[in-house]
Amino acid sequence: MSSRQSQALEAIRKASDETGVDYQLMVSIATIESNLGANTVQHLKSGNRDYGLFQIMYKTWKGLQPGKAYSTDDYDQAIAAAKFLKQLIGSSKFSNE
Repeated sequence: MSSRQSQALEAIRKASDETGVDYQLMVSIATIESNLGANTVQHLKSGNRDYGLFQIMYKTWKGLQPGKAYSTDDYDQAIAAAKFLKQLIGSSKFSNE
């Protein structure tokens, strides 16, 4: 594991601890999305781009981090991803009820 990936894991751990979102879930998603690479950019057929550790689109970012400039910083991405996951987990679509 590279030192870069270790930094990403530290940021994910911090976001997980702060938000209560499962650490291993977040690591799994970041690994699939970017192989723990904060500088990863995916160019989509629609012309949009996904950026960073969790491949968060700019439009999604604005809804998760209102007023905060878009960032590919590991911690900023992890916090935004945790907020998004909490929304999904809390929605009726993913509820056990």
